[in-house]
Amino acid sequence: ELNYGQNPSKSASGAFDFTLPLGGETEIYAYGMGLQRDNILFWNRRRANTNNSLPEIYPNGFNPRTRVAERDWDGAAGVRSTVSGWDIDLGTTLGVNRYSYHGYNTLNVSLGPTSPTEFYYGKQKEWDWNNSFDVTKGYEVGGGNLQVSLGLLHRREQYIIGSGDPRAIVDGGYRFPAGRPNAGQRALSGAQAQTTFLPQEASNTKRNNLAAYVDLGFDVTEKWFVGAALRQEHFDDSAGNSTIYKVATRYELNDMIAVRAAVNTGFKAPTLGQSAYGSTNSTLQTVNGQQVINLVKFLPVNSPAAKALGSEPLTPEKSFSVSAGVTLQPFSGMTMTLDGYQIKIEDRIALTELLQGAPVLAILRANGITEQIDSAQYFTNAIDTRTKGFDFVTTYRWSSDFGSFSHTFSYNYNVSKITGVIANPPELAVLPGVVLFGRSNQNGLLRSPKDKANFTNNWRKDKLSVTLQFNRFGKYTQVATLAADDRVVKPKIITNLDVTYDLTDNVRLSLGANNLFNTYPSKINAPGLTTGTGMYPGGTGYGMTGGSYYGRLSFGF
Repeated sequence: ELNYGQNPSKSASGAFDFTLPLGGETEIYAYGMGLQRDNILFWNRRRANTNNSLPEIYPNGFNPRTRVAERDWDGAAGVRSTVSGWDIDLGTTLGVNRYSYHGYNTLNVSLGPTSPTEFYYGKQKEWDWNNSFDVTKGYEVGGGNLQVSLGLLHRREQYIIGSGDPRAIVDGGYRFPAGRPNAGQRALSGAQAQTTFLPQEASNTKRNNLAAYVDLGFDVTEKWFVGAALRQEHFDDSAGNSTIYKVATRYELNDMIAVRAAVNTGFKAPTLGQSAYGSTNSTLQTVNGQQVINLVKFLPVNSPAAKALGSEPLTPEKSFSVSAGVTLQPFSGMTMTLDGYQIKIEDRIALTELLQGAPVLAILRANGITEQIDSAQYFTNAIDTRTKGFDFVTTYRWSSDFGSFSHTFSYNYNVSKITGVIANPPELAVLPGVVLFGRSNQNGLLRSPKDKANFTNNWRKDKLSVTLQFNRFGKYTQVATLAADDRVVKPKIITNLDVTYDLTDNVRLSLGANNLFNTYPSKINAPGLTTGTGMYPGGTGYGMTGGSYYGRLSFGF
């Protein structure tokens, strides 16, 4: 039994938006939304009479399942007003996201025929509270308009990992009885297709972030605009302090043509999840014709095991970018833009290779790490990259007795290059053959088509509207550990269609399709002999699940 296409999913969501005038130019506002979604993940089949199955429980083998329950909600409230010409916004937002993982139709073979077939694997919860104070005011300066914007921000973040059922990973010591192909062998431990959070991987990580910014925009003349912004960030963890800026300008050569340019720096602080995430996963491997389980540890950056293997506290990714472009309006209804850019990013956070083998195990044991770790990996600041490219967008809108029409064509082309890779830390530098970031991992960070084209057409007549969209994803190379295993992924065109009719002013009916013609990526490998997987590449931009078709009834009030 194999599963292709999208996994089953059920969801329900709701939202609200509220504004209450208090008189004058003051108002209170609030908005929010909530989402509940349950996804069922299908895993590869475990055949009967192997090390991963027990005929007493599953005579014909089985396919493990995982139910992922997501609960997400966020809300905001604040007050807006105008005081002495300053537009003021004082607000607060709170968002909470929770994932819990439940395995069923599975088992832990090492517990023998009495093994449960359902396990609770644990949960992840993220909590984000933001408080902001923003003000803006325009001034007449030297015949031009100066817009001044200032702001303060406080953010409180929390990331929680809750542990799961230890039976999902425990080694129960069961040996296969006489009469089995593997009689006398010790069963492998761990529930099938599980990522379990063990008690020692449970965590509760918090941090505070303070920020302040100033943003200035000045119309030097009617045709020339100059803008500049400065932002200071402070984190009370390893992310530390960062200062970023932006300078931009735009000049209208005439009524049809304008040129623009910008220079800016940026940063991205490591998430709490990147620093604190830890889990134990069982992966399915084939060794000497038998499917066996390999226990993989995803190590928190600050854990003793990760430190023993050379991890260091994560620091922010930092960027420097420049761009320049031109905008055109050659005639009524037609607009065109062309922009070129270069983005340099330093200290990009990436996942290490799976560190495994006797030398790695020896390092762990020498540092007092006694738990079972067949292989391990962690996040670290690892890669410097440079991306060069351009964007072209043109739109044409027109109307006739047959309705209103719009046509938009866009094209993006970019080339990314790795300009620096971190060396093996001292803890691993003396080990032969151990690579922190191998060829596949390095190029996987940049794996995507170099170019993409989009052609979107919309027609509306009275209560009926139709949108037809064509997306072309360019070719790219899926890089493997060995160059001989590289595969070229061919270009594909994905067609989307939406037809919407306004039944009333408040009720709308839509029918449509994403990937109308059920297009799949080009196959890069033959399907695996035991699981039927591995045919399609990742990073295509449109997935490997084929087409989806929908009917939607929308209510507004």
